[in-house]
Amino acid sequence: MLTLSSPVYRRSALLLATLLICVGSVHAQLWRRTPKVAPTPGVNQEHLNAFLRPLYTTRATLSRDGRHLAYTITKAGSTTIEVVGTDYPYPRRSITLGDLAEARLTALDWIAPGRLVFATEEWTIGVIDIDQEVARAVLDPIRFSTEIIPFDVNLAAFGPEQDSLRDVSYKIDRPPRLVRFANHSRAKVIIEGVAGAHLRDSRWVTAELNLDTGEVKLLDAVDISTPAMRALIDRSGRFRLVEERDKLPIQWRVGAKESKLFKKRWRSLDSVLPPEVADPFSANADTLWTERSFPLAFDADPDVLIYASNVGRNTYGIFGIDLSTGEPTNLAAIDQKIDLADPAATLFSPPLGDRESHFRSFNVAMHYTEFRADRAPSPLIVDRNSGRMIGIRPPLEFARTRWIDPRLTLADAEIARAFPDRDHRIIDWDDTQSRFLVHLSSASDPGRYFVFEKPSGNWTEFVQASPQPTREQRHHTERFTIRSPSGLPITGQIAVPNKPLIDPPSLVVYFPDALWQSPPSGYSPAMQTLAETGCLVLQVDYPGTSGRGNEFLFSAREAPDQAALAAVETTLKWLQTKHSFSPRRIAVVGAGYGGWLALRAAELRPDLFRCVVSLNGINSLESLTRAPPERESRESGYRRQEQARNTMAYEQSILDDLNTLMKRGGNTEETTSFEDPTDAKNLEAYKDPTGTDNPDSLSTRIAAFRKMNDHTVAKAVNLRGRLASWYFPQDYIRGKEGSVLQDLEKLMAPLLICQEVDSLSARSDDAIALRRQLRRLKREPRFFELPAATYGRSLEQRPETWLEVADFLYTNLYNFNVEIGPTEEVL
Repeated sequence: MLTLSSPVYRRSALLLATLLICVGSVHAQLWRRTPKVAPTPGVNQEHLNAFLRPLYTTRATLSRDGRHLAYTITKAGSTTIEVVGTDYPYPRRSITLGDLAEARLTALDWIAPGRLVFATEEWTIGVIDIDQEVARAVLDPIRFSTEIIPFDVNLAAFGPEQDSLRDVSYKIDRPPRLVRFANHSRAKVIIEGVAGAHLRDSRWVTAELNLDTGEVKLLDAVDISTPAMRALIDRSGRFRLVEERDKLPIQWRVGAKESKLFKKRWRSLDSVLPPEVADPFSANADTLWTERSFPLAFDADPDVLIYASNVGRNTYGIFGIDLSTGEPTNLAAIDQKIDLADPAATLFSPPLGDRESHFRSFNVAMHYTEFRADRAPSPLIVDRNSGRMIGIRPPLEFARTRWIDPRLTLADAEIARAFPDRDHRIIDWDDTQSRFLVHLSSASDPGRYFVFEKPSGNWTEFVQASPQPTREQRHHTERFTIRSPSGLPITGQIAVPNKPLIDPPSLVVYFPDALWQSPPSGYSPAMQTLAETGCLVLQVDYPGTSGRGNEFLFSAREAPDQAALAAVETTLKWLQTKHSFSPRRIAVVGAGYGGWLALRAAELRPDLFRCVVSLNGINSLESLTRAPPERESRESGYRRQEQARNTMAYEQSILDDLNTLMKRGGNTEETTSFEDPTDAKNLEAYKDPTGTDNPDSLSTRIAAFRKMNDHTVAKAVNLRGRLASWYFPQDYIRGKEGSVLQDLEKLMAPLLICQEVDSLSARSDDAIALRRQLRRLKREPRFFELPAATYGRSLEQRPETWLEVADFLYTNLYNFNVEIGPTEEVL
């Protein structure tokens, strides 16, 4: 019998205890050798798509009697027009656009109480009959097409069997762009379009479109003489100013009136104005930002030019001048703190969408003019009845509107008092100015459309610009303004996450691509998306952005990377007193030029930033001096085949003529003169040196043959490159300073490179070079490559980009992929 005190039991218990200890030790060893990975939290993809989804409502207009509101709704790639009564019970009608439903609208306005006119990204102008709930197209590129007789083609046959060379022509689609209503009738609109197969035959035309009958009446035309030429028309549709950009200085020219004997002549605008009132309307690379003027529009009086200028001041103001007398008008709007017009709005073009690229592939005139379906934004607000300028809307989104009409000034002040914490914009109003269509937004909200009835003070909300994400899903965003040690303002935005992953939260510093442009100051999908990762997000408007005068713009010239980093460091010290964050968990993210700033910040302060993300970033400022990439069009293969056939036809035609000359005149080496069968009327003696006066002459046809085989075309001045070469120090341009590759040994933080390939707006060679150099240093960056997006969407507007960024931040910022250490007994 075994008892607790028996020797056998004691030996058995000791053996069992020893065995358990060994098993536990082995289990502990196995636990240490088998690491477990903690689950990585995932970003809510539905929220992410909602943040980046294009706005549902982009166009809204109030009828002239104030009784109806029309606005667009775009869902799942389909656009409808909603027409709602502004009085109770608010009757509603929904009108589909039929075949045009997939196109976003670039214009929407009232013709009459029951009719609307619209224009789309697909270059179609149409009319909506509300009572019949029908939308019909009035004009499109095919109906607005023009006959082209190219210089190259009309001088040679398409094949050897053709003898006639005079009747060779073809039609080319001419996309129409809606400009404004005609002065004498709202049933007619002014349109413009460009078309041409070569620079020689390219023309920019204006026309009057009858919205009832579809009849088109040409008004004026101008030859597109230089690449990237811009034109300015008055309210009657006449071309008044053109800008040449094929050489420096770029300058505006004014057209004299055309007579029966003389064509319109274009003279320098600077030479027309009196010296005592003339501001420089021409600019070299060193005066693009220092002191210059540029036209904005013509007022209701066709002789009054409204222009922006910073001559003699720090910021851009808006002024008026009478071109017929040379006398300035009483318009002089100046703000000492912000620019009232964006000087970069006309210098740098946004990326082309698929539809624009498609037309540009065969319409050379669009290539030379950068003709867009939507006109460039203007700071001027024009009354739709009188055509007079009645307000100025500065480029900074939060800046208040300056009204010239005193009644609108009072209404604007009343709206500001009702919503002091919101950004407000008066979009439209009725003829009596008693009802106003108002857009209210904030840095946390993309906006809502209200109708404000001034006599009663009633507000009625009709539609949200984007109902998704909901108000609860959005992250609170606030603006800030502090002072740098030198006294310059530092502005930006802070997004506070709804659900931080840790306490205190991590911090992401975000540099947008805003060099020489107004920084994004309203609702930012990029900041909302970064805050969705649970991080506090900081966007600093770094020195080098525009909108706040030249003093702020030029503050980054000597060392732009160090100036941006200094602004961030100053802001971080201030931010610690407002929002707590973990100083050990700071990431930096940048796009484009901001990507270069992010990479340089990680090199200059490796102790501050834990990881870095570059979205289409550049490696050095030398990249800014290069011309933007050109994507090969889909039709290029077909066009090369057509060009080859035409070249063979040229060659065969010229050989036939040479054989005829040989038969008539004998050997050309033995004959010094002979009759040219292609010049029977002896017109060769009257041709100009280019051989274009006599299209029948052999020398002209040979010149055409050489032109066809000369694939070099005139190019516009690379304004961005010239400006970069002047703006930044030469050591930065040459890569001796500020080069990411030169200081790559200091880039020790984990790196994510997101790069868009085959794009018109971004180069991929910098990203490839950075990846190659890091591999040579035995460091493998995370590389994410995406094809070019449709409709000109940038890399920052694509959900797949931010899903990759979120996963990278979770892996490197929070260290979720960690090993579980050895277990310890807790007593």
